[in-house]
Amino acid sequence: MKRARYAFMVLILGIALLPAAGLAQAAKGQAKDDAARYDRFSIKLNYWTASYGGEIEVGDQDVFGGKGDRLNLADELGIENPQGVPEVAAWVRLGKHHRILASYFAVRYEGSLRLPEKVDIGGLTFDVASDLDTSFEFSRVTLMHQWNPLLNEHGRLGLQWGGQYYSWKFSYEGKEETTQIKKSDSASIPILIPVIGLDGQLVLGYGISLYGGISGIGSNFAGFQASYTDVNAGLAYDYKMLHAGLGYRTIDTRLKGEDDSGQIFESSFSHNGWLLSIGLNI
Repeated sequence: MKRARYAFMVLILGIALLPAAGLAQAAKGQAKDDAARYDRFSIKLNYWTASYGGEIEVGDQDVFGGKGDRLNLADELGIENPQGVPEVAAWVRLGKHHRILASYFAVRYEGSLRLPEKVDIGGLTFDVASDLDTSFEFSRVTLMHQWNPLLNEHGRLGLQWGGQYYSWKFSYEGKEETTQIKKSDSASIPILIPVIGLDGQLVLGYGISLYGGISGIGSNFAGFQASYTDVNAGLAYDYKMLHAGLGYRTIDTRLKGEDDSGQIFESSFSHNGWLLSIGLNI
């Protein structure tokens, strides 16, 4: 995550130091836009090699007041990392300074671990030395509006805001201590998180540019508390209609609430990894 933040800081500093004459031309609408011919619509296919880490605690709000242990995804649940995450992203230009952005990705992480001690999840107690199987299913849809008040042949810098819809599910199965039989359950939430952020691009020449963005916010909706931060930065190459990029993305998410089945949960997760992009600019 530090790597992505440093790259993004360099991007912002570079854009802030754009020649004053160039910014003045952009303000007057006189800046030359060399990419205008291929700057109306873009679609990209991304491949994100993301590692999933963090902690989760799932309890059961029943008459016994069932409480869950706080578990580490890598050490105590054996989640397999990293996973390849395919993503589709696109944007369309609405006037010179405005764009609409959309994206979608989905991923499933699985883990299996022989328990060194008893574990409580969702009001169930799983026995020591039994195999606990877990899975996390995670998908995200984004729809954002981007406004770039600073825009010329040297790059752009702007604000973006909109919403991100999360669908998150945690499933688990193991040998229950009392009955000694396999028990399984799951906790799931769908939630819409409003976000706001900063995004920019610095043109280095010969079709190469440095890009970066940061967005996030917290929300309290229908009994859920959620917050997230999305940071990404990298290098892009554009030649006529072709686009390629290599960067690093990290997404930090915190969730707290109760699902429809009465299970209460609290979690803090992080996705981190390299992001490869190919696409078309039209």
